[in-house]
Amino acid sequence: MFRLAVSRLPAHLRSRSICAPASAEASVSAEGSKPCGSDVDDLYATVLSEVPTHGFTPQAITAAVHALGWSPAAARMFPRGPLDVVDRLVATSNRTLAAVLAEKEMSDDPVERFAFAARTRLQMMDKFHPHWSKALALHHSPTNAGNAARQAAMLVDEMAHFAGYSNPDVRFCMVWTSSSHLSA
Repeated sequence: MFRLAVSRLPAHLRSRSICAPASAEASVSAEGSKPCGSDVDDLYATVLSEVPTHGFTPQAITAAVHALGWSPAAARMFPRGPLDVVDRLVATSNRTLAAVLAEKEMSDDPVERFAFAARTRLQMMDKFHPHWSKALALHHSPTNAGNAARQAAMLVDEMAHFAGYSNPDVRFCMVWTSSSHLSA
């Protein structure tokens, strides 16, 4: 089974900051300020809190910048605007799912395990439900097709691994997702 490494993701999609320091000591300046990139993490969290009001739009980023009391130029921390926010949300959710599944003890039934993984991942997006169609449109836009495909492959890989499927055959996705097992 192929296991995609998080280190291969573009820097702006990793859960840690977009400027990952070589060591913890290098991440803090001599003045003792916050680690490099923690501002991006703060802005990301604030943007997600604005999504229920503004959706996945540039207005959500602008409102988050304003809520933090930062200069409007801080919105450029997400150069592709809401697309960067959606990409990071999907990547972070995939990694969170992997962590949850790694700790989960369940029966050996692959159908039950796959259904649990699918439900868990869908529940992560519940709070964004009213705006998720816009997020998916952004995420699967032609300019982001490569990232979307990579993240979808990582998601299916994690779910298949959890279900106990170890054959790297892509047809597995079509068999499982086209069946009614996910409604269980």
